Amino acid sequence: MSFSEKLNKFMLQYNIKNIDLAKEMNVSPSFVSKIRRGITTLPPYSDIYDKLYYAFDHLLSDEQIIDLKKQYNLSWDKKSFCTWICEDCIKSLSKFSVCLYKLMNFFDISNKTLAKDLNFDPSLISRYKTGNRIPSTDNKIINQIVDYFANLTLERKCEEELLQYIGVKSVNACKKEDFVSIIFSWFMNEDLDTKLMDKIFHMMEEYHSFVPDFKKVSNLLKDTYIPPYHIIKKQGNEGLRQLVLLFLSLCCKSEKKLELKLFSNQNMSWMIEDPEFFQTWRALMLTILECGHKIFIIHNIERKDKEMFSAIEGWLPLHLSGNIESYYYTASFSNPFSNTIFSSGSFAVYGNFIDSLENETDFYFTQEQNTIQKLEEAFEDLTKHSQKLLKTLNIKSIKDIDFFIPTEKKINHTVHLMQQNLPIWHIDEDLLAEILSENNVSKKEHEYICAYIEKLRSFYKKVLKNNSFFEYFYIPKQRIYEKKPFDFLNINGQDRIYYTETQYKKQLINIAKTLETYKNYHIVLLDKPIYDSIKLFQFESNSIFAIKNKFPVSAIQYESDILLAKFQTYILSKQEKSINSLNDYEEVCNQLLTK
Repeated sequence: MSFSEKLNKFMLQYNIKNIDLAKEMNVSPSFVSKIRRGITTLPPYSDIYDKLYYAFDHLLSDEQIIDLKKQYNLSWDKKSFCTWICEDCIKSLSKFSVCLYKLMNFFDISNKTLAKDLNFDPSLISRYKTGNRIPSTDNKIINQIVDYFANLTLERKCEEELLQYIGVKSVNACKKEDFVSIIFSWFMNEDLDTKLMDKIFHMMEEYHSFVPDFKKVSNLLKDTYIPPYHIIKKQGNEGLRQLVLLFLSLCCKSEKKLELKLFSNQNMSWMIEDPEFFQTWRALMLTILECGHKIFIIHNIERKDKEMFSAIEGWLPLHLSGNIESYYYTASFSNPFSNTIFSSGSFAVYGNFIDSLENETDFYFTQEQNTIQKLEEAFEDLTKHSQKLLKTLNIKSIKDIDFFIPTEKKINHTVHLMQQNLPIWHIDEDLLAEILSENNVSKKEHEYICAYIEKLRSFYKKVLKNNSFFEYFYIPKQRIYEKKPFDFLNINGQDRIYYTETQYKKQLINIAKTLETYKNYHIVLLDKPIYDSIKLFQFESNSIFAIKNKFPVSAIQYESDILLAKFQTYILSKQEKSINSLNDYEEVCNQLLTK
């Protein structure tokens, strides 16, 4: 519920009139009327919340307060009340603003006090809290704010209370440096992780079949030949780019099926600082895959987020095309050296240098078999300390969906399913038949969709026997349903299927019935649309599926510990910003059935 809805329900329940509340708060009755109706909105740090608490504390009897605490599961103190009543306002803010608000609330610090202690302009604190201004992660002001609250934590000896308040578990923190690190990560990382995960899934959604500029590739290949020299030396990033284009072009022209082995832990700038090279590189890589060559790549997941996701951006369309085995190096690089290896078994590119000196480094193209053998031995040694990063699957028949519908024995984790459109496994036979008939679905497609839904229904009922199931989706605020897509895996590339307004409402009722039947089934109503054709699915603690519904259908299974951790942050972010309480069955049903 929004702030105005909570306030209105509260006042009606305990028979509190506008004029009585206004008198206690020392404001006008018209102001109370406006905040009850949502005409006037309040920022989360407003002192009006404090005034509301003191007013209710005076107006309510002891019996009413006892009833209130029980009904709303609420501790009756100012801090708890203010956090509860303005929860909806907080959801609309950035992560940084929410964290700053929560810390100031925890320590009972006003804008004026914080500004004075840090020698800031009070208006700057206000802009940070309202989200009108967000500092970057390298802004010195962030460090000052974090340092201030770390000192305050130790001075007041409230370490355990703070960790519990911000949701950090099992941390052995006792020094100031520990709390600086914890608070900084809490302030900044969640928004960043959410944006990065969004970027990956949006890239996947936009992928159809990546078609390279074959004319450009053809011209490049025409001018490429096996060098007469067994060794070619080039300097710096530009030299590395030239050698890599030569290497990839020779792979494209090879009639022999090759196994490419690729590894680099050097800075990604050599690849992404030249956009034209990046496009040519990707076109050549896909051409190599189209020629039937196989690629083994070891990613360095210790990279900074920006670098890591630039790498994923470049590789994602290639993974979706298949024929790549992708790993990530799990050991730590404890020395200052970087290495690059591109080997095909017949020729290779390599370099070894001190970090940040790549532009002064010599890179080599070689056909010397002794050198190539040593490079491949080094690659094999790296694989011993590597794990699978992801798996890909092109889904061509209904049998292929068993890839991400596991057996009951494998379900050992809370299940999360996130998508933009209404889930369909709740649908009844009559409604399904009506929708398929009105969309002129062929008999063959009708049979496929029915079999697909039955598989889903059987699986989710097994899930709900022993596990919690969280389903995330979006319901549009406007009552326009004619163009709301029916969610299914479009394996055969047919036209999209749509609900009518009446059918859409019937499906909402079906979902509400499921919610009533299963106490361990939870709905998270997203605050905004996400991906029109991507669904995100987690049924085990060690993997995430991203499944693209639209043709050509494909799925990626992410297995990297780092990406899994970021996905958990992503899920929590979506829950925090949801428009409903996860534990209020009545509220969720009202949200579903009043749409």
